[in-house]
Amino acid sequence: MASTILAFERAPGQLEQLELDVCERQGHEKSSNVTERAVEVGASITDHVRANQNTLTLEGWISNTPITEGGVTRGRYQRLSSGGASTLQFSTPFDRVRDCDEVLAWMIDAAPLVDVITSLRTYQQMIVRRYKVDRDATTGSVLPLVLELVQPRLVEAQTVTVPEPAERRGRNRANRGAQAGRDANAARPISLGAQAADSNAARTARRVIGGLFR
Repeated sequence: MASTILAFERAPGQLEQLELDVCERQGHEKSSNVTERAVEVGASITDHVRANQNTLTLEGWISNTPITEGGVTRGRYQRLSSGGASTLQFSTPFDRVRDCDEVLAWMIDAAPLVDVITSLRTYQQMIVRRYKVDRDATTGSVLPLVLELVQPRLVEAQTVTVPEPAERRGRNRANRGAQAGRDANAARPISLGAQAADSNAARTARRVIGGLFR
């Protein structure tokens, strides 16, 4: 399969590439969540569908004899030709497999944004969320690997200046100190007319009661 390249920055302004010698399988996945609730006929169906994050799975391997000159080991090897085949060999002692393994492990810890170029699609700003290596007696010195990448949703924050309101709101009231309150149980003043009416009613009651005992 055509070459697969991961481009990233290990430091600001320091662009690097990591190229797989062979990519045996690519898994490209796009999906969405569709509401399970009833949708009114004629309504916009897109309002009830939410797209999921794009994911990419790569399976391949890296060796110390790459076919192309590129990646994190650029400039450290010389080209050798034998029997019509052309490979690269390091001009100085260097372990490309170990170096690439360190870079991929660093991607898990540091979570840099990675651009991925494959034979089918090109992805921008992805995150490596899984890195797996299975080595046994049959793999030799190569690095067989599985990478899972996900494309996060990125947004931009913007700071704006809030205009001053035409009318100032939320001002604290002036503290006027303790105010004398009115006691609900306090005696209320009675007018003179009410007092006279009460006296007349009392005299009338006494006459009625006195007449009962005559």
